[in-house]
This record gives sequence, structure tokens and C-alpha cells, in this order.
Amino acid sequence: MSRLLITKMILIISLELLSKISIGNINKKYLDQTKDTLITNTLIKSSVVNICTSKEQFKITELKKHIDNINLDELYSDIKLSNRLNKESSINLKITQRIYTKFYKKSELFLHEIIFKTHNTKAKSDLNIKICQSNNNNTINLYDYIERHYDKEYEFMNNGNIINNPELYNAHNYNKIQIIEKNKYCRDTIRLEINLYKNPSLKIIKEKSEIYPNHIVLKAVSGNNNNNIRYRWNDGLECSTRPINKTGSYRLCVTDNNGCMATEEVDVDNIDKNIIVPNAFSPNNDGSNDKFSASCKEDLKKEDYSIIIYNRWGTVESEFKLSEEGWNGKKNGKPSQSGLYIWILTHNNKVIDKGSLSLVR
Repeated sequence: MSRLLITKMILIISLELLSKISIGNINKKYLDQTKDTLITNTLIKSSVVNICTSKEQFKITELKKHIDNINLDELYSDIKLSNRLNKESSINLKITQRIYTKFYKKSELFLHEIIFKTHNTKAKSDLNIKICQSNNNNTINLYDYIERHYDKEYEFMNNGNIINNPELYNAHNYNKIQIIEKNKYCRDTIRLEINLYKNPSLKIIKEKSEIYPNHIVLKAVSGNNNNNIRYRWNDGLECSTRPINKTGSYRLCVTDNNGCMATEEVDVDNIDKNIIVPNAFSPNNDGSNDKFSASCKEDLKKEDYSIIIYNRWGTVESEFKLSEEGWNGKKNGKPSQSGLYIWILTHNNKVIDKGSLSLVR
């Protein structure tokens, strides 16, 4: 066999092998999906178009901003190039993520695959924030009021001036902040309005009760000019002033209409007794402890106070004013039974205290 013939055979075999090998940027995935002989051995070029949008529709004419020298008249929705797109139309990015075009280079046919990748531009909605502070330190961290993303950068501005240290921002009574949120492809602006309010001041004072014997009055004094103050004690009572007859710790929380709060606690160690009610008596006519009544300080109007006594069945056994002699242990002239009774102390017909007593014969 001549050397020339052997060379020709090697050349023919080499060409056949080259036709079966993926050359350069051939995408076999797409080649396997089509039987179109025009594309079977075509080089495929891919381009990714990053679109910063939260919309579904993308105008085809916008492609010129992303790909240089693209021919909008030769765009197709399928890899077989059978469905030509109208360049004046739009693409639904939820349905179509790829389109195709073709071009020739040195008599070779190239298929250009265009892949759309969308990036959401919608940042968090504008925010209006109330901040309560109890002292003169108005330093806040602006990052605390936004939802941060690791792949985004943030720029804070106030009245057109860049805030260089948003972690230590010195807030004023009213702040209008612009937050620019951006990544490689997108940017958006969040408007952050911050209203700074002072927490209400609070003090609890103890006063003598002019109405309730054996009580003191706890009175809340708030330095806030806001009249819409809500009060709540640790036992659930909601009022600014309350009488108490038990020692212990009392805590009050106040809240204004801005949601700002203050808490104060006071300890009550001793309560002077204005009216002393005994817990037993023995009406046996021996001249000692024969009547049940209450002793009180001279500055009280005894005629304004009454004691009502109930037996175990809830029936009134006796009723008298403190200015009177008291109960002699009888009802309608007949001796009452020995045992336990309940007494209620009233001031101008308002119950202010109660307890129990034993009648012993």
C-alpha cells in the first residue's frame, strides 16, 4: 500500500472521529433533545442575562441593554428555532427562562442560548418605628430595624448625607432615614421613619388614708405630659391610686399611648391601725369583754363607720355604728349561739374591711 493511500485513510478516519466529538462549547444536553440536522453539530454559545425585577414580563427590546449586537429579528422560543419571537413582544419569565438565536461566523452556524436569571428588587416595606428611651442616651443601631441579607450591601442616608456609622446612630426626636439596599444586580430604597419618645417617669408615694381605716394609699405620680396613661399593678389591678391593708412589695407598670413604659416597686413594711377590731368576745355578763365593738382613733368620725355581723348561714345577726355600744351577743333579745361569725366594716355604706370573730360563752 502506498504511503499516499495510507495518509488519505488516516485523514478520513480523523474527520469521522472529529464529527462525533463535542467541540468547544457544544451542549450535548440540547443536542440529544433535537433531531434537527441543522443543529446536531452546531456550536452552542450561552449567555446569562441577569434581570433586576420583581415583574413577570420582560420586553425583548430590553435585551440590547444586556447583549451587544444581538439580532432581535432572529429570536426563537425553542432550540429547534421553529417558533420565532416578535421583537416588540414581552416574555413571561415564569414560563420562559431561555430563548435562542442563531448567527454565522466564518460560514459556521452558531446557536446562541440566552438564559434569564431574575433577581428580586423588592426590599422590605417602608417602616415607621417608635422608640422609647428612659435616659438621655439616644444612640441606636439602625441595622436592628431592617432584615439583613448576607448577599446585600446597605447604605444609610439622612437628608442626603451618608451615615458613616449606622451601628451607633445618634437619633433625634424625629428621624427620616433612607436605606439603600443593593447587591451585584439590584438596588432598592427603604424609607425608615424613627420617632423617639421618652419613657414616662414614675414614682409611687405612700399616703395616709382618710377613708379606709387600717390602710395606706399608694399613689402613682407620673411626670409624662401624656394624659393617656394606663396603669397596671402586679396583682392585676388597673388604677393610679389604691388603698392597701397588707404589708409586702407592690409593683406598678405604666404605659403611655406611644407604647413607652416605666416600672416602679415599693415596699410596705408597716401599716398603722386606725380601727382595731377584736377577733373574739365572751358575752357572759361577767363585766369583762361582754360586748363586741371596735376601737378607733379620736380623729375618725365614728358615726360614718358601721359593723355588720353575719352568722354562718349568711343571716345578719347584728348591725351597729362605731359611735354606738356594740353587739351584746344577742339577737332580738335572745342569746346567739357560740361559734364563728363574719363581720364587715363599712364607711358610708361602702365595704372597706372584713374579718371573723368567735363568740365564746
